[in-house]
Amino acid sequence: MDRRGFLGGLGVTASLVGAGTFMAEETKIRDVRAHGRAVAYGPAPGPTATTLLWRVDTSRMIAALTFDDGPDPRYTPGIIDILEAHGAVATFFMQGSHVESHPDLAQAVAERHALGNHTYSHPDLGNAPAEQAAEEIDRATDAIERVVGQSPRLFRPPYGRFSGATSMIAARLGFDIILWSDRLDSKATPQSNVGRLSRSLRQGDILLGHDGGTLPNQTVVDSLGGILDNLEAQGIETVTVPELMRVARIEPTTRSGADADTDADVEAPDLAAGAVETVTRRR
Repeated sequence: MDRRGFLGGLGVTASLVGAGTFMAEETKIRDVRAHGRAVAYGPAPGPTATTLLWRVDTSRMIAALTFDDGPDPRYTPGIIDILEAHGAVATFFMQGSHVESHPDLAQAVAERHALGNHTYSHPDLGNAPAEQAAEEIDRATDAIERVVGQSPRLFRPPYGRFSGATSMIAARLGFDIILWSDRLDSKATPQSNVGRLSRSLRQGDILLGHDGGTLPNQTVVDSLGGILDNLEAQGIETVTVPELMRVARIEPTTRSGADADTDADVEAPDLAAGAVETVTRRR
């Protein structure tokens, strides 16, 4: 079955997943940071099996920078220039409509950095039915494939919110769900961001920033150089999210149905002992 055929059959598979909402709550993230373990939700093998990652537990001095909502000509060029000046890499979770509006900028990002899917139009998927989640993820994938020639395998839901149906769709289409363990505050001053993150960022973290959208993201651009200076002073190297997952030996989610060689259910992620904490949730 091809991807279009799978999406057309959602009326049957959607009934397998409830309407529960998952959310990257700040209190939850602080708890994760406190005990120093990554978190991945690995449901029993089936249509909802996927990896949900905030950070990884590693002794290597590495961290992942991520940026959402681009590409945006107001902010993305400045961010990639600063990253280039520091020899740093990042993962950009792109909005499909913005990729179509700014194809040259999307291609410039892809030359050096990793890409992720951030939906097509940035809806809140906290209570989304399967059909809406599938359309948003699929349209964004199509836009990125057409413009950049790459098929991203990482997905970050807008606002960090997603329904059980969204998890099912992400898993069946072969996406790992990537959240974050710390964030670059678009509404804070650059001095505040740099000072706070110099104290809180550590190896294994995934840092969230924005290079597009409605937030005042010039603060992100103005903070980035100081954050990279501090990481370098601490001996922490920036890596892409796929590289961070390889370090933790987290196997990518396997495609099922639409893009797999067979129609077998997705296998549960192979999570290395000590690398992640696994929690089973059924909704």
